[in-house]
Amino acid sequence: MGGMAVKVLPRRTSRSDGLGTLHAIFEEISALEKCEGCVGAVQLQTYGLVGEYFWIATEFAEGGSLSKWRQERAEEEVGEKVFLKVWGKVCRAVAELHKRGVVHHDLKSENILLRHLDFDRNDCVCVCDMGEATLKGEGGGVLRARGTECIQSPEVITIVERNRVEGVGYDRRKESEPNEYSDVWQLGCVRWR
Repeated sequence: MGGMAVKVLPRRTSRSDGLGTLHAIFEEISALEKCEGCVGAVQLQTYGLVGEYFWIATEFAEGGSLSKWRQERAEEEVGEKVFLKVWGKVCRAVAELHKRGVVHHDLKSENILLRHLDFDRNDCVCVCDMGEATLKGEGGGVLRARGTECIQSPEVITIVERNRVEGVGYDRRKESEPNEYSDVWQLGCVRWR
């Protein structure tokens, strides 16, 4: 294994966009730092700001995404035994994030990476793109849409709808603390697709 993957995000020109982007970048970095040494998460290498761009460098997963892996192979070619091994590794990776207090909120095949294709090893699967992640116990709750819309959990959709309907008068005591149920729902969507 070698190399790095770099995520680059433009710094916005307006003050509010710039602060929002800065906050989002550091939320993602916080989630990655919380997962340091976690086999189930892509590992943060470094991050920074160059000119008008924020960047985050993580380990490079040579096996590509689960989505790419699935597209390149016919279901018959993979076989049930291999599929179940990979699925078990995916579930273990997400469980590791939860043990660290990280709720991903955007689990999809594109955000599940294969470090290598030796599925007998425990380190073959890792979760990436913590841009929508929340940290349990950090307060704040989930007050906005998180993750890819078509796989959002019922809990997140309910919060978003309440926020839309009640608007400014929304009672923050009704917040839902980030929880693992959203990720479990999304795992079901990954399995089904």
